[in-house]
Amino acid sequence: MRGATLPSNLWRNRADFPEISSSWGYKCRDRHGRGAMEWIALWFLVLGVIIHRASPSTFESDTSALRLVSRGFRNANLQWSGGDPCGSRWIGVSCNSYNVTKLILNNMNIAGQLPLSIGNLANLQTLDLSFNPDLTGPLPKTLGQLTKLEFLNLQSCGFTGDIPFEIGGLKSLRFLALNMNKLSGVIPPELGRLSSVYWFDLAQNQIAGPLPVSSGNSQNIGLDNLTAAVHFHLNSNKFTGSIPPEICFLPELKHLLLDNNGFSGEVPDEIGNFSKLTIMRLDKNQFTGSLPSSLGRISTLFEINTNDNAFTGTLPDLSGLKALQLISVGNNSFSPQPVPSFAGLTGLQTIEINDGNLIGPIPDGFFQFARLESVSLTGNSINGTVDFTGASPSLVKVQLDNNKITNLNIGSGVFTLSLAGNPVCDGGRLSDVVCASKLLTPWKENVTCANSCSGQQALNPNTCSCGLPLNFRFQFNAPTFSSMTTDRANILRKSLYDGLSLSPDQVWVDTANFTSDKRLLVEVFIQLRVSRDSASFIYSQISMHQLNLDYFGPYSLIVRPPPIGEEGEKHGISTAVVVGIIVAVLLAAIIVIFIGIYAYKQKRRADKAIVSNPFASWGSRGKDSGTAPQLKGARFFSIAELKKATNNFISSSEIGSGGYGKVYKGTLSTGEEVAIKRAQEGSLQGAGEFKNEIELLSRVHHRNLVGLIGFCYESGEQMLVYEYMPNGTIREHLPGT
Repeated sequence: MRGATLPSNLWRNRADFPEISSSWGYKCRDRHGRGAMEWIALWFLVLGVIIHRASPSTFESDTSALRLVSRGFRNANLQWSGGDPCGSRWIGVSCNSYNVTKLILNNMNIAGQLPLSIGNLANLQTLDLSFNPDLTGPLPKTLGQLTKLEFLNLQSCGFTGDIPFEIGGLKSLRFLALNMNKLSGVIPPELGRLSSVYWFDLAQNQIAGPLPVSSGNSQNIGLDNLTAAVHFHLNSNKFTGSIPPEICFLPELKHLLLDNNGFSGEVPDEIGNFSKLTIMRLDKNQFTGSLPSSLGRISTLFEINTNDNAFTGTLPDLSGLKALQLISVGNNSFSPQPVPSFAGLTGLQTIEINDGNLIGPIPDGFFQFARLESVSLTGNSINGTVDFTGASPSLVKVQLDNNKITNLNIGSGVFTLSLAGNPVCDGGRLSDVVCASKLLTPWKENVTCANSCSGQQALNPNTCSCGLPLNFRFQFNAPTFSSMTTDRANILRKSLYDGLSLSPDQVWVDTANFTSDKRLLVEVFIQLRVSRDSASFIYSQISMHQLNLDYFGPYSLIVRPPPIGEEGEKHGISTAVVVGIIVAVLLAAIIVIFIGIYAYKQKRRADKAIVSNPFASWGSRGKDSGTAPQLKGARFFSIAELKKATNNFISSSEIGSGGYGKVYKGTLSTGEEVAIKRAQEGSLQGAGEFKNEIELLSRVHHRNLVGLIGFCYESGEQMLVYEYMPNGTIREHLPGT
């Protein structure tokens, strides 16, 4: 029986063997046959890959498309220089491997038009050109070619004309913001194919016509197909027609903003089928008929606003809306009705029923809701005594102007009260403070700093220092409260610096005030400490609603132009590029140091081995020509390897002996068992003879002969390494021996 065969992964071809060269001499090799020069080449290859990854070469189609896009822009200080958008880090361009995946050029003072070539950026996932009001003209139809697009943010530009129906082909689109432009025409029903969209914002344009639904066209597509939609922001346009019942079944919808349009007809009873709706704004339209009783089924509602329509009848029973925080239902054509008690709606913060044809007294306990802040019941026929005994300590403002109130019990509350136009104010019985009509004054940050700032600089109240910060105006479109406080300003401030990973002293809220249509305008400043290149990230995070500002509800954003002369406003190498260069240099330095250490160790090994290793002096004696042995399948073993394999040639490893020397059983590091024939001192051959022997043995292969695996010729030792035959010698199996 022959011993175990050599595993195939251990065989070496000639290229793996140590070599003799008259010009190079001995070459150091590790246990896998790699030389020091090969290791150096390998590490430089790795370094090249790292540098190549850090500066990828962008596909030519993307580069060409970007150059064409830039030609359509005017007044844009893009400074797109260098041949490679990704490797040269063009401003606003982000890449993945060799593809342009993000184009973020918000608030860059871009003028001109968006060219058709934008559609050639086939791998684009984010397109953000927001807050460039001089970017005008039509939206290119080629936007529909960006099939990988997930975020399309074109708000607060100057785009005109129709919305291209081709946008409906963007199956991956999740965020669509075309608000605050000058778009007209109608909503193309093809937008109903945007099955992944959760944010659908067309607000503050001039879009007209009815809302398209699948039942209205032969393609069976419309807004009722947007089953992933969470936000429908369609306010401040010119929409007409009624609310299609089909959209009332959208399963994820939370915000329905239809205010400031030309909608008419009756609100469908299907409105009660919304299962997650939190905000409903139907105000400032031309709706008629009664408010449907099904409104009382939307238990998730925080806010309902139906002001300024032509609703008739009376208010439905809303006692089931336990989450309700704001109700504003005035300025309609209601029939006479008593003041509702809203019993059980303990979360109410704001009650507004102006010109609601309310009659009779205000119910007892009306002002005692724990969270109640504001009540406005002007222009009704409320009479009798108004009793504020036990009023909520949260109460800030009560407006009861132009009613028929005759008596007042103020209690111990501290709030702003307006009773102008009521009999109780006749004859000077109450002070002018109570009997004068009042408007809520804007909120202003209380600044205690002694110094002031000049020019365009702003004072940071957190540090009492001057600077040129970013300036944002938030327009919160559906706040559930009607008064701003320092506590609420701090909530907004914290949400911003936490969400943007800034320090608290970099963000402050300056002013806040409410508009006549129940919107909250808040001025916010953000002081950057680095180049304005990072401002783009902040604009995108805020404008694409990536921060949690749910406390204040949905918002639009107005971005002020950046101040002239801001510190660090340079469009040279960006911070990210600088960091990338530093990282690449450090990696290169580490690799060079490693290569140096490795080469030094290998040189020491080579210097040590050159005296005794066969490949350094194989032909130094006798008639040998000095050429390397011509081996077939055999390899060189170091003496250290064989000592380890035999436990330093321990006697228990000895399995035979003869005139040549002894034979030991050994186990290589691979686990393979071998027989090692070690020549004793008196039987050592010359270099040439030993070379001839191993050349011959390496070529002899027969099934009845053990094969030569390798040899050792080092430090005066001559050893041959054979396959191990586990069943003993032939002699042991011959009879009579």
